[in-house]
Amino acid sequence: MLGGMAGGLSVEVTSALIGGGAGVLAYGVLNWNERRIRRDRFRRSLIFEIRHVGAAIERLERALPDSEAADPETAADPETAADLDVDLDDLRSRLSTDLLDAEFRSIGKLTTVEIRHVYRFHEAARVIARRAETGALDPGDSTLREQIAVALETRDDALDSIRRSRLSRLTEWYKDVEARR
Repeated sequence: MLGGMAGGLSVEVTSALIGGGAGVLAYGVLNWNERRIRRDRFRRSLIFEIRHVGAAIERLERALPDSEAADPETAADPETAADLDVDLDDLRSRLSTDLLDAEFRSIGKLTTVEIRHVYRFHEAARVIARRAETGALDPGDSTLREQIAVALETRDDALDSIRRSRLSRLTEWYKDVEARR
């Protein structure tokens, strides 16, 4: 009866076709899952880098004297500039966008909207990083404050735009539960 249902194929051929189809399906599911895992790991790493660079930019913002309270003579005070220079070495290292530079090909794992927001943030961060490298972080410069505000706004947009798989969140929750045991 099975031979009649398979269109006149023998049982061996029908079994081989069903087994081959199941193998292809299993391979496809495993391949999809592996790509999903790699994509979500990249997203987690990217989120960490964006938060790390964003925290450095926030620290720079806090290190700058308040523009309304700052006296023009105080803003040019050598001690204020020296305090800012002490933070510059740490700032330069924290503003590096190593992940995106090293994993540039992985950016294709993101959606178009995510890519757009991530690039905007990285470009805004690079503007500040270039200023830090050249030592052009003048506390009295209003464009520096504008660039910091843009970088922080694009950071928030990038973090909001990055979406992670619900399956990966479930996996992470399970790993956290297992780690507590």
